[in-house]
Amino acid sequence: MRKEGIVWVLLKSKPGKWYKAIFYKNGKKDTFARYGREVTDDVVDWHFLSEAELQMDNNTKPL
Repeated sequence: MRKEGIVWVLLKSKPGKWYKAIFYKNGKKDTFARYGREVTDDVVDWHFLSEAELQMDNNTKPL
């Protein structure tokens, strides 16, 4: 697995907020993890953080 970066993810189990997660490329499969646990099956949507968002110290963002 190769770490690609930090992304925002929208989770099925916690709708209404975007959460930071780590994005890995595992062969052809995209893999997402939060706090050391894989959440790939729970991800509804995702996108990379902007440079400004990477500098902010928050773990969630509003929709």
